[in-house]
Amino acid sequence: MSIEKDIHQPKFRNEYHKMTVNLIYTYNWIMENSRRLFEKAD
Repeated sequence: MSIEKDIHQPKFRNEYHKMTVNLIYTYNWIMENSRRLFEKAD
């Protein structure tokens, strides 16, 4: 999958903008999956 498809944004201003959005998206994805995993452990 590509970040463009995941967030439904076909264009970015530049590669730096794309990288920043990708980092934020990835961080949130990891946090959400970690939260779900740790909820199951409780």
